[in-house]
Amino acid sequence: QRNFYISGFALFLWFIIRRLLTLINEEAKLAAQCQAYKKQAESATEAAKRLMEEKDNSVNKGKEDHEDLDPEEKNIAVKLDQTKEQLVKTKEELKKTKVDLETLKSQATSTNNEYDRLLKEHEKLQKQVDTESSKKDN
Repeated sequence: QRNFYISGFALFLWFIIRRLLTLINEEAKLAAQCQAYKKQAESATEAAKRLMEEKDNSVNKGKEDHEDLDPEEKNIAVKLDQTKEQLVKTKEELKKTKVDLETLKSQATSTNNEYDRLLKEHEKLQKQVDTESSKKDN
């Protein structure tokens, strides 16, 4: 009877250790994901600051350059500035879209990994249930 208590306690500890390892693994994944998000946010902030500075510089430079031109050249220069601004906006949108795409890819990968893990766990449990039911039948 004492052996049953010992084996039961060992089984209980095995479940506790297994759960603890699972939680540690999940925490490590979350920490890595948090670091990746932080780096992504920092790079986006840097890019936004750089673009804002470039835009301010180009607007100020463009206004100074247009003062000594004839009306037709001024018109062309204004259109050129507008086109440059549209280009900058389009590049920003492209960058945001790329970031969103990378985020979706990352989420899809993590979802896929979690699904695979759950599928393996389900298979193990199914085998365990099958073996227990076959033992009961005997």
